[in-house]
Amino acid sequence: MLDDRGVPAVEPPVDHRLEAAINAVRATIQNVVIQHGVLHHG
Repeated sequence: MLDDRGVPAVEPPVDHRLEAAINAVRATIQNVVIQHGVLHHG
């Protein structure tokens, strides 16, 4: 994308710590859901 001056817009830097934390939370949720499903349907 270009900004009003025609200069390529710079993407904001990614906070890798935040990204890693989000990935960890997602993995934890998936594990809980899987375990929950196994406990109730296995």
